[in-house]
Amino acid sequence: MPIATIDSKLCNGCGKCVDTCPEDVFRLDVQPIPAELMSPCATGCPAGINVRKYSYCVELDMLDEAIEAIREYNPFPAVTGRICPHPCEKKCARCEVDEPVNINCLERFVADEFFGEHPQPSRRIYAAPVAVVGSGPAGLSCAYFLSRKGYGVTVFEKEATPGGMIGHALPAFRLEQRVVDDQIRYLKEMGVEFRCGVEIGRDITLAELRSQGYGSVYLAIGLHSGGSLGIPGQDAAGVRPGVDFMKDVRLRDASIDGRIVVIGGGMIAADVARTAKRRGASSVHLFCLEDDDAMPMGESDRSECEAEGVVIHAGWGQTEVLEKDGKCTGIRFKKCLSVMDKGRFAPVFDESVTETAECDHVLFCIGQKPCWGSMLNGTAVELSARDFVKADPVTYQTAEPWIFAGGDVYTGQKFVVDAIGAGRQAAESIDRYLRGADLREGRKDAVRVMTPPKNGITPFPRQNVPAGEAFDQNTARVEAMRCMTCGSRSVIAYPEDCMVCFYCERDCPMNAINVTPDRPGKRIAPWDLGQ
Repeated sequence: MPIATIDSKLCNGCGKCVDTCPEDVFRLDVQPIPAELMSPCATGCPAGINVRKYSYCVELDMLDEAIEAIREYNPFPAVTGRICPHPCEKKCARCEVDEPVNINCLERFVADEFFGEHPQPSRRIYAAPVAVVGSGPAGLSCAYFLSRKGYGVTVFEKEATPGGMIGHALPAFRLEQRVVDDQIRYLKEMGVEFRCGVEIGRDITLAELRSQGYGSVYLAIGLHSGGSLGIPGQDAAGVRPGVDFMKDVRLRDASIDGRIVVIGGGMIAADVARTAKRRGASSVHLFCLEDDDAMPMGESDRSECEAEGVVIHAGWGQTEVLEKDGKCTGIRFKKCLSVMDKGRFAPVFDESVTETAECDHVLFCIGQKPCWGSMLNGTAVELSARDFVKADPVTYQTAEPWIFAGGDVYTGQKFVVDAIGAGRQAAESIDRYLRGADLREGRKDAVRVMTPPKNGITPFPRQNVPAGEAFDQNTARVEAMRCMTCGSRSVIAYPEDCMVCFYCERDCPMNAINVTPDRPGKRIAPWDLGQ
């Protein structure tokens, strides 16, 4: 029988041997080696999803394993597969070969394959239940992971239906309501309880939750207060937060007419602008502080805005709302020269360069804040100057030890995937707190694979689909094959099938494979014989 060895110190997991072997002897071990070593894409993912594992499972058509690999870190892949800005792709090591792997479409493909799936109810292990306040992505993520760990979880939501911003403010063209509903149904079938129409602090206090036996509380109320423009004329009729407009559209099927100015340069501003255009506006102009190269919405959102007739003005800061008889008639701007100074928000303006936009409505997407009401009365929870909750950056524990917090209410406005990652980390902390374990032990920053495979990787075009469409199975497998599974290692899965052809040894770009026939003497490989 042939003896084959692979030097794991040399192997970089490029998969060349897997592709080369005619007898299907090799497989890739996509578990981290060592445990904390992560692929570049995973270090770029705020939720830390093991992309290389589920991508390899898609390649092997092992979709059951693929969905479980995702759900280990992200309970809502059907959501993130549609709306995530996929920062993982910017970190993808394949960028050094040709183009990044289309991770977002792979995630959506796997999620949609299991859309409508019914989970096994979580087994209740611990007596102390946990209360989650807020049913946005951070709260739902925390509820999911706590339920998996064996806790009874109740989610409190002050609106009539759960979902938070993804269910109440995102436009349908970005995320269909059926997707949000299905993800919430999944949690309910796991055993998570939802109590909607209940405002903590008004209908029931945190102290009362504690007295009812809840061992811990997770605060994830999001940023539902639109803030203010902070300029003269901001109280004129027709001026309001963009998030309020989006809620009116999503929950009450509202429309808007006339000339619209949207202020803000992020994804929410893009959604507001596109929604206003679709809901009856005669014109939509979007103004933001950032210049063309620094707009946070990204190139994809910008292209969609412009395709739908939204006119974008980069590098302008608002100075005054113009009004007549108490109603908005326009808004003035001054030129913004720079936004940040050494990482600090410190915009600099040219007061001599101005512009005036006539309009009937101003929808601003800046300065969103939490709306606490009387929720924190009687607790030791502390807030920052901007009303964000103060908590430990690793454990998310507040000054009130049994209260944890996370998501936008702690970090400020970020993306859904950030909130999902925060919810998972908070669930880990709450579990440790209730079991009396150390909240910080073993929790350290991920270590990135520093030598991803490049040698021997053949360039191959990235698979793309039009916006809003999804991969079919064949396209998904082709794209998954482009993943270089950085940090994985090749393993000899079926040594008895080896035919001693030496192709693996010949083609290994790292010289990590040694195939030795079970006989003495010098090895004679096929290429030595001119074959």
